[in-house]
Amino acid sequence: MKTGIVRIGYAPITFGTGTVTFGTPVYLADAQAGAREYSAEPKGDLHTVWANSALVYAGNANSGYDIDVTLIDIIDDIAKSWYGDVSATMGSTAGVAEEGKAVARPHFALILSEETTDGTGKTTVYFNTCAGKKPTMNGKTKEDGDWDDQFVEYHLISAPLENPSDNKKWVKIELPGTSELAAVSFPTITT
Repeated sequence: MKTGIVRIGYAPITFGTGTVTFGTPVYLADAQAGAREYSAEPKGDLHTVWANSALVYAGNANSGYDIDVTLIDIIDDIAKSWYGDVSATMGSTAGVAEEGKAVARPHFALILSEETTDGTGKTTVYFNTCAGKKPTMNGKTKEDGDWDDQFVEYHLISAPLENPSDNKKWVKIELPGTSELAAVSFPTITT
C-alpha cells in the first residue's frame, strides 16, 4: 500500500529522425515545487466480445493516462520544460515569459516515487508526457497575518511512446524503490 509521495521529477525527451532520446532526470525541490498529490486516470476503451452467453475476449486499448499533479508552486524549470515558455527580459529585469502564439509543448518522462508500507517503495515512470492546458493562476490576501495555502494543479497527458529500435509502444513502468533515477530508458521485456 502506498503511504506518501517522496519525489517528483521529469526527463526531457528529444525526438530525432528515427530516434527518441531521454535527457538526464531533473527532480523538483521539495520547498519549491514538491508534489502534494496526483491522480492518473487510464485512457482507452475496454473491448469485449461475447459468444454463447459467455465473455470470450476482453481487451483494452491502452491510450495512456490523464494525470493531475498538485505542486507547491510554479517554478521557471516547469514553465520552460513543461510549457515551452522562454527566458526574457523587460528592461533590465530577467524573467520567464509566455509567447502569445501556438507553441508546441515539450515532451518528457514524468517520474513519481512513493513510499509503501512494505518499506520498499515504488517509482513510476510515464514515458511520454506533455502538459495540457496552463494551470489556473490565483492569489489571495492575508487576513489577520494568516494565509491560506494555495497550490498549483497541472493537467498532464501521457500517451504511448514507440521505441524506434523494436517498434513497441510503452506507456509506463513501475520500479521498486524510491532512489532518484540517474537515467530513463525504454524497458526490455524479460520472461
